[in-house]
Amino acid sequence: MSRANVVIVELSTGPDHGAEWLGRAADTLLTSIGDPKETPQIAMVYNILPDPPGPASYALMVLDPLMWQLAPSLTDVFDLLTDLAGKMKGNPSTRDEALRYRPDGIAMVYRALTADSSTPAGSAIIANAADGHYRHGDVAASPAARTRAIANAVDRDGASIMLTTLPDGRVADMITALGMPADVTVNAGGAVDDGLSNLLTAMYGVYHDLLAPH
Repeated sequence: MSRANVVIVELSTGPDHGAEWLGRAADTLLTSIGDPKETPQIAMVYNILPDPPGPASYALMVLDPLMWQLAPSLTDVFDLLTDLAGKMKGNPSTRDEALRYRPDGIAMVYRALTADSSTPAGSAIIANAADGHYRHGDVAASPAARTRAIANAVDRDGASIMLTTLPDGRVADMITALGMPADVTVNAGGAVDDGLSNLLTAMYGVYHDLLAPH
């Protein structure tokens, strides 16, 4: 994990999917990155909670692609990143500039299997999931399995959102994309959101250390 070549991008007032700035960040990333056929992309999201020290913005993390290939699991990748973040130290010479970018959220864009609810097999999986009967591996074993580009995002207040790109290029929340009842919760099985939350906490710790008087 490196801070070299980090590019800060200000967020626009685009679609928020009911999640305010967190939704705008996830939508912007999914739209700008498109379909990540190689490795997932993780971005820090700045200044989206109340009383921000600067404009709402984001920056993609500079990560070694080999990390995703060599780690035994996604959880191991996040454990590694969280450990590295915990060892980072703020640079006193750039302290004032760094304090303008408070880590309030984090997002990841990646590819994952979902069910095509327009097919009978996909509709059956969606119905089972809505009734609480989904079993791990049902999607992967189904002829309705489709690979989608997905964006997960969380913030320090505990909010989260999960978006995907529809076949026509529009971005939608997973409830809408899968045709599930509005009162059903869709998540990534915990590993993505938990890993993102832990990494965000570690990165905010680096920022918090910069707040201490020098």
